[in-house]
Amino acid sequence: MVEELPAHHLPSNWPRCPEHPDNHPMAAKVVDGRAVWTCPRGDRPVAGIGGLTR
Repeated sequence: MVEELPAHHLPSNWPRCPEHPDNHPMAAKVVDGRAVWTCPRGDRPVAGIGGLTR
């Protein structure tokens, strides 16, 4: 799905990292037994997987 985003004029860095929205997407990781989205630079959990809002 992510590969199709540019064809629809949408950014391909999904889900966007709130700290670096123009640089990279967030990374999915398990932290303390929870699946979370993290900033790949700081490894800081941003949101639980399934908990992102628009």
